[in-house]
Amino acid sequence: MRCPHCHAGLQGEGETLRCSVHGVIKRSAAGVYLFLQDGAGYFEEHWQHNRLPEMPLAKRETGIRFLSFLFNEAAPRGSGARWVDVGTGDGVHLAIVREFYPEVEVVGIDISGPGLEAVAQRFPKATLLHADGQSIPLQDNSADATFSYGTLAYMDDPWKGLSELVRVTKPGGLIGVWFYPKRGDLLGLLFRLTRRMVSKVPTLYQRALADLIVPFLSLLPTASGVSLKNASWKACREVVLVNIAPPNLIFPTQEEVCEHFSGLKCDVVHSDQANPISVWAKKRVDLIAP
Repeated sequence: MRCPHCHAGLQGEGETLRCSVHGVIKRSAAGVYLFLQDGAGYFEEHWQHNRLPEMPLAKRETGIRFLSFLFNEAAPRGSGARWVDVGTGDGVHLAIVREFYPEVEVVGIDISGPGLEAVAQRFPKATLLHADGQSIPLQDNSADATFSYGTLAYMDDPWKGLSELVRVTKPGGLIGVWFYPKRGDLLGLLFRLTRRMVSKVPTLYQRALADLIVPFLSLLPTASGVSLKNASWKACREVVLVNIAPPNLIFPTQEEVCEHFSGLKCDVVHSDQANPISVWAKKRVDLIAP
């Protein structure tokens, strides 16, 4: 690992890591490496109030669809392989990888401490980093594959987040991202108007407004497929909130995503037309330093 501030390599192992400049990085009782000290921010509070006892089946199915290209490719997946999940959230993608490829080390990164603590309880031996995806505390070329489902769109600088995914991926490795597509129809307009209103009100009112939307979730163009037909009210509320409440959320086009990959010396190798905007790219092998 490396320091997210000065990028120096970290010394030590186990419960404590140390940067010669920025001091000690501790590990929580649950095993989460604590690179962030400030607990402020939307997602810190989101996962504090919206932890789910069980993973909705529809969410798992959506996660499998997103990861299917990685699973079908010849990416390293045995003992010693490392995949990085930026924006682990409730751990759905970590759980899927554990189910299909238990030998792979999945590093889960998230800015929410409470969210990671919940994931650590489900997966006690997981490598979890409380860190910002815009400054990933991993060395260059240290992961066989990286992916981020929906998370980059919430960042202050989504393209910095994408460049970090590319940086830590080995040449020849795969990088997968999913972004909310921008809709130009009436539902898209209503969604943007709802976000503009809800993201500015206190948390208590956000939850109340989300509860008004929950009964209609099956009619809305959410990617997860979660609704009252297949999940609990709390699980549905969590999906509604994560769509309408966060202060930052961009809607790039697929062309923009592909252009940014190209600018980072990656070749787009797959885009799921049935699940926009889901794009996988390969880091060029000629990026290996001489």
